[in-house]
Amino acid sequence: MLTRLFNESGGNIKWRSLYIDHPQMNYWLKYIRIYRTDLGLVICNRDNYALRKEILKSKVNKEATT
Repeated sequence: MLTRLFNESGGNIKWRSLYIDHPQMNYWLKYIRIYRTDLGLVICNRDNYALRKEILKSKVNKEATT
C-alpha cells in the first residue's frame, strides 16, 4: 500500500502532498506518520489520527497531488 501511494503521488521527488479520493470525503495528507506496532504498521495523519485501510486503498487524486 505504501509503495502504491508513493508511486501514484509522484515517485521519487523532493516534496509531495497526497490527496486521496474517498467517497465520504477527500483526504489531504501533507504529513503522515508511520508507527510500527506489535500488530503491524499504523499510518496516521499529522494529528496522529490512524487512517483506516479503506481510506488508504482509495484512489490518489493525481491532479491535486504535487
